[in-house]
Amino acid sequence: MGENPCSPLFPAKDQAIVLSAIKDVKLTEYVVAIGDIVTSKNVIFASRMSNDRICIYLSHKSYVDQIVSEYSTIKVNGTEVNVRRLLNPAKRIIFSNVSVYSP
Repeated sequence: MGENPCSPLFPAKDQAIVLSAIKDVKLTEYVVAIGDIVTSKNVIFASRMSNDRICIYLSHKSYVDQIVSEYSTIKVNGTEVNVRRLLNPAKRIIFSNVSVYSP
């Protein structure tokens, strides 16, 4: 069956980055700052979150990887703002052949 072109595509949580919010700075300033890095057509959605944070969804996970790896902070309206993923990938450590009791 064919895909309906009218159905909206919802971005996944791994396509989002979170920025610290600055008092009295509009949401569009954050979008422009991220758009300067990945071009504005790759910004899908932006919103304010609780605890003074901004969430921006990008068109592909690769853009999130690019921003997080190359920029730990970005400049928004003249102020440095921390950048991180919305969801951090889980890391699992497996110990094998280890005694339950250790001295």
